[in-house]
Amino acid sequence: MLSHKFIADALALSARAFSSAAATRFEEQYPEYKSLSLPGLFKSPRSDVESRLLQISAAILVEEPDLIVNAVAWYRAVFFHRQVPDAYLRQSYEVLAQVLASELPDGARVLVAKFMDRAIACAKLAPAVMPSVLAEPEQYANDARHFLLSVLEDRISDAIVQIRRLLDGGMAIADIHDHILVPVQREVGRMWLAGEVPIGDEHQCSLAVGRVLDLLQDRIPSAKPGALRVLAFSVGGNLHDLGIRVVSQRMQLAGYSVTNLGGNLPTSDMAFLFADRPFELLAVSVARLTDLPEVMLLVENVRHVHSKQIKILLGGQMFGSVPNLHARLGADGGIADAGGVVEAVQSLIGS
Repeated sequence: MLSHKFIADALALSARAFSSAAATRFEEQYPEYKSLSLPGLFKSPRSDVESRLLQISAAILVEEPDLIVNAVAWYRAVFFHRQVPDAYLRQSYEVLAQVLASELPDGARVLVAKFMDRAIACAKLAPAVMPSVLAEPEQYANDARHFLLSVLEDRISDAIVQIRRLLDGGMAIADIHDHILVPVQREVGRMWLAGEVPIGDEHQCSLAVGRVLDLLQDRIPSAKPGALRVLAFSVGGNLHDLGIRVVSQRMQLAGYSVTNLGGNLPTSDMAFLFADRPFELLAVSVARLTDLPEVMLLVENVRHVHSKQIKILLGGQMFGSVPNLHARLGADGGIADAGGVVEAVQSLIGS
């Protein structure tokens, strides 16, 4: 019997060939789409299908069809708000499933069909419209909306002044994270998904949040001598660093000595990093479903260098939706957001 990893690797290695075959068959079955122009972030229908096949491969790697749900929902919203025909997503999954069923060996066909069926079902049912993150009547919702409005109106200095006032008024750094910065980042991401703001506004918001994190960093005391040491970074391929910066600050507030190396750290550097740096824990940010193969490789490399001596904590929204996903990747713990990081770290290495 073929293993999930073998099948996932085979799909990833042949993703371009399978997606090319699917694109050709798609045009034959649906000639009305020949002139279809996908949104600018997609190079072509073939590259679009290839990206989605790599997501399927990653979900198979960790034996979890539920991971497909959020990935398909993202595509559903992007396409809906950019006038891509509503049936395109489902039909393209169906054609890809036909290609895989005809090309894969018997040992892989049934398993892959299970994951493809889940993607097709999600393409039919996933909501196209997502509610505002800042619509809930929450204590700091007005502050978060005010911050975001200042950024979108190109008044970043006003947004920074607002944060200074909140801090001076006694608002805790952790509350700035949880009630201002994180909701604002999620809301501007939703707004881009819905076509309400251009990608440039999302980037500007990330820059503004980065400046606030710089401000907060200056207010966090240095770790005491002998504090437990944590190495934090985003896995290779994940260019985002705001999440790991927030998590790092939460650990620093709890007294840990944290070295944050930012985003997109190559897995090949693991042995070098540990050559003269003693760490008790690795905290790794994982943003995308397609990051999972790199995460598994990272964990294997760390275990090869340090066996079980160093604990590994993975973070990202998918770890909140799939219980024990971290264990399937070989790690010691997993968290969905910064709110659970201190408790998780304490359970792994103490305080």
